[in-house]
Amino acid sequence: MSGTKKSDEQIAIEQYMIVDTEIAPADICLIFGNKNIVSSLADQAADIYHRGLCDHIMVTGGVEIDGKNKQTESDAIVQVLRDLNVPSCRLLFERVSTNTQENIEQARMTLQVAGLGDSIKTVIGVGHFTASRRFLMTMARRWPEVLTMFRGAYPPGVTKDNWHCHDDLRGKAKSEFDKIQPYLQKNFLCEIDLGALNNTVRARRTAPIRLTGPSPKPG
Repeated sequence: MSGTKKSDEQIAIEQYMIVDTEIAPADICLIFGNKNIVSSLADQAADIYHRGLCDHIMVTGGVEIDGKNKQTESDAIVQVLRDLNVPSCRLLFERVSTNTQENIEQARMTLQVAGLGDSIKTVIGVGHFTASRRFLMTMARRWPEVLTMFRGAYPPGVTKDNWHCHDDLRGKAKSEFDKIQPYLQKNFLCEIDLGALNNTVRARRTAPIRLTGPSPKPG
């Protein structure tokens, strides 16, 4: 660990990268898988579901956690979600994607097969907190038709106040920050106006909290 005071660089990274949006009821919660924070991702998404902010949770992540058992990120997250009393009929998942662009592509295909694809207009994303803005920017590029909100997931014991005290998270946050300009140049991302996004979300809060919608078609 380093000292408790954030450097100017860390403050700049935090202000730009580590962002949560305003939240309103959404059609679906989309989890961006990460094998290092399985429980944190599931906890955040389950909280969103049990608060009535979404009717379905779409879990992505094909990176293997355990090569011996061939368990993927999404396998592990789904199991924790079930343990947290999210009904299986409200869970969708894919086991193929290995990066954020693929997460979105595979999620859209899975939702389409389940008969939900055309009805998705609003999404609450959940992913590793260090990549919060990159997730939003990737959604803006790869799924621009939907309104995307976001909640970051933190490892146990980590908060927005103390992330900089952890060597691995300092490095990950810096790495995520350094990806932005090259990814913009490659057209992987689209810059977002966070203020305008939050204003749009606030305007939706008059909608009923508990949404109703069809369950996914049986596989």
